[in-house]
Amino acid sequence: MAGALSDRWNRRRMYLGGAAAVAVWPFVFFPMADSGSFGLLVLGVVVALAIHSLLYRPQAAFVAEQFTPRLRYTGSSPAYTLAGVIGGAVAPLLFTALLGSFGSWLPLALYLAGTAVVTIVGVLPGGDPAHDEDEEFTRPAKGAGRSPGRMVREAPGR
Repeated sequence: MAGALSDRWNRRRMYLGGAAAVAVWPFVFFPMADSGSFGLLVLGVVVALAIHSLLYRPQAAFVAEQFTPRLRYTGSSPAYTLAGVIGGAVAPLLFTALLGSFGSWLPLALYLAGTAVVTIVGVLPGGDPAHDEDEEFTRPAKGAGRSPGRMVREAPGR
């Protein structure tokens, strides 16, 4: 649903809204999880996953749209690789260290809020290209109609 909304609405604004929610939700989630109530824990996780979808679903298209069609793979690949290493490898280790050192969820929430602020700062200068931007770079192959599988590259300026 989040991907479809980003197609119709605006990926950048959706990403910014998701990042803002990430900055706030840990301060609500951790007390819910700490309450000992299974129902509150489930509700907290469900809301967290919904917030995650606001970021994750439009991410591929948003990142790719920051580059011209010719440079998309080269431009977006390092972003995904670095994000996977930093977010997927470092964060769990840091969370374990913070929880072990402080014995509280507050440093974890502050870390998540900090990453959300970094995300917002990184997304703000991003562009909002039109969803049909590739149309200027492609033309239908002869006799192909408008089938996306039969498009051929046309040099810019033609």
